[in-house]
Amino acid sequence: MKKAIPLGLLVLIFTVGHAQQSGFPVLQGPYLGQKPPGMIPEIFAPGIISTELHDDGPPAFSPDGNEVFFRVVGHIDGKPRGIIFHMRRANGTWTRPEPAPFSGKVMDGGVQFSPDGNRLYLVSQRSDAEGSAESKINRVWVIDRKGDGWAEPRIWNVPLNRFDAGAGFSIAANGNVYAAVKTSEAEKEENLYLMRFVGGTYSGLENLGAPLNTEGWEGAPCIAPDESYLVFTAIRGSELGLYVSFRKNGKSWAESVRLNEDVNLGGSMFAGLSPDARYMFFVGHRKTERTNPKKLWSTEIFRGSQVDWGGDVYWVDARVLSLPAVQQTTSEMAPEIFAPGVISKDGIQTKLTMSADGSQILYCERDPATNAMTFISRRRAGDSWGEPVVLPFSREYMNMEPSLSADGTKVVFVSNRPRSGTGEPEKMPDIWIAEKSGNGWGTPVRLGSPVNTDEPSDIEAHPFFDQKGGLYFIRQSGKTRRLFHAPRNGDRFEEPQPVPLKDDLLQGQLSGPSLSPDGRILLMHSRKEGGFGGWDLYASFKDEKGDWSAFVNIGPSVNTARPEADAFFSRDGQYVFFSREGDVYRLAAKMIDAVRK
Repeated sequence: MKKAIPLGLLVLIFTVGHAQQSGFPVLQGPYLGQKPPGMIPEIFAPGIISTELHDDGPPAFSPDGNEVFFRVVGHIDGKPRGIIFHMRRANGTWTRPEPAPFSGKVMDGGVQFSPDGNRLYLVSQRSDAEGSAESKINRVWVIDRKGDGWAEPRIWNVPLNRFDAGAGFSIAANGNVYAAVKTSEAEKEENLYLMRFVGGTYSGLENLGAPLNTEGWEGAPCIAPDESYLVFTAIRGSELGLYVSFRKNGKSWAESVRLNEDVNLGGSMFAGLSPDARYMFFVGHRKTERTNPKKLWSTEIFRGSQVDWGGDVYWVDARVLSLPAVQQTTSEMAPEIFAPGVISKDGIQTKLTMSADGSQILYCERDPATNAMTFISRRRAGDSWGEPVVLPFSREYMNMEPSLSADGTKVVFVSNRPRSGTGEPEKMPDIWIAEKSGNGWGTPVRLGSPVNTDEPSDIEAHPFFDQKGGLYFIRQSGKTRRLFHAPRNGDRFEEPQPVPLKDDLLQGQLSGPSLSPDGRILLMHSRKEGGFGGWDLYASFKDEKGDWSAFVNIGPSVNTARPEADAFFSRDGQYVFFSREGDVYRLAAKMIDAVRK
């Protein structure tokens, strides 16, 4: 007789475990209370589902969002075991992970809910033969919901189980099953198959054929609920990654496309969808200081030394699967050195800025031998750029952070030049402005009140012109750092007003602001913890109400272990320029918008 495992008992066990162990966070809300991701993947539930153990496979959330099962691979007395863990939302709060009552003795995995949530499917090496605890092949088992608990697993009597199902399967809303198997010795690798659900029974396996199946390995299919697209893991050449194919006219499958490198960075696999298909989960193998977070819970099921085989569970907005997103070319998606040999060349180039029509460029150039910084101007005539011209005043004193006005006639910058115009440099820098005079540049003038103040504790820096000639800049007063905007009124700047940002700029180490032409995206750089190393670029977005979001890291497609800083939007809003280790890079601005939450 099948034994039902009461959910009420599970809740009691979880509650007692919670009381006995400290340090586990209170998790409330959908998806364990995690903040939903944007178009850049983020580690899912760090320390809870993504841990220093081997996290292998996407989590399976119930359709009502109140239960989740996930697999962790560990060792029990030297033998690897895939254990299914379970969490449940009780009285609004998620219980801590505990081994599922049906898992723990053999290699289990591939757990997923039926579309109606009344059944679990499990890939397992358990045996249905008397006296045998373990099988040499993986088969699919069914666990029916029974009352307020789960029945014991039973073998699923379908054609799929005639073969090893270890490469994974996925179930559409209509019951159709997509699986990766080898059905004969003639197949060198697993291929993708379809098992149709017709009239309450399953048909035999149909090879999906080309263009989905190739001579390489295809596995771990993840079908959209409406079967409009299929995500799967594949090895093409020597590269492991996630691919997607879209159904054409509701019938045949289109050529598969490799997902962009934000998803496939380091090699990604094993995709799964949230119940509403809004988010995609997958296992990623990128290596940063945020990977393999230490788990916030304990279990006694694993014994002996443990080995992490790599990988964390990530999630991303499923819009990343949309056809335009996956078809971006590398040149459109990834940063590229701007004007190699012309702008980016020997020496150190940084902080590029340009006029609205793109005919004039101004940037900083540092001599590595003397560390002297000068401002370089270049003008475009037709398709060619003129010779570089050093702005004469930039040869004296310390000058940095230039910003060219939209019409190209003014430049604001930060300098420690003396206020009197001659003599020793000032101890603290101020914001200065220089204007074109004939074919050259006039003498810089210190911006007085209301931009610069005479308060000894105030520091004004990082100025940049807006489209109308107004000025944004950062003012630090003691332990407060804020972004200000001073509108232009004729030949003067009006009283600066603070920009109402959510972040504490000083605590977040945020500086180097740049605003998109439409005024809705603000970029800064920071070296705060949790980045990819050194300085990273961060973005804040203004919503329809005029409120700014918290700053978010724009992700590994741009940020690296090297320093990325000094962003600047082109005046047409199509590109972002930034500095990386002495070169100027260019990035399609739509990539920044992709991280919008």
